[in-house]
Amino acid sequence: IDADLADVVGKRGVAVGVPYYYKDSDVDNVVKAIQGKYKPTPRPPTTTRRPTTSRPSTTPKPRQLLKCLFVADLFNFGKDADKYHDEAELINAVGYDFFTSDEIMPSAGLWAYGYTTFPKSPDLSRVNGSHDEFIKDLEKLEFTEAGNNVSTSR
Repeated sequence: IDADLADVVGKRGVAVGVPYYYKDSDVDNVVKAIQGKYKPTPRPPTTTRRPTTSRPSTTPKPRQLLKCLFVADLFNFGKDADKYHDEAELINAVGYDFFTSDEIMPSAGLWAYGYTTFPKSPDLSRVNGSHDEFIKDLEKLEFTEAGNNVSTSR
């Protein structure tokens, strides 16, 4: 399934395509996109940067607080429970790298739609400050016949 989510995530979001059989480099690209270091479809620059004559600083930059909402699109997997597990593994791999980064202060929420018991809308006030807390929410990501069945159709 090839879904272009660029219009769905809005101006502040970044849609990163990840193949079903993802590699470590795909996980790295997702984490870099969250940190603002990777753009899947770069646009040509509108301004040119002038060279600087200042000395490089040795003071470390303060860590930026990044809030991320991980969304599991389980609707596209239909009733294939094994693929739900695979999606959770991908989110766990990205979440681990996100939460263990020394460059940011991470916090993240989790939402899923499809055949799952997650609510029809994400609770944006509920975020996790650690990978352990995030895993507790991720463990709730299971297939169920009576799911919320929200699709990406417009």
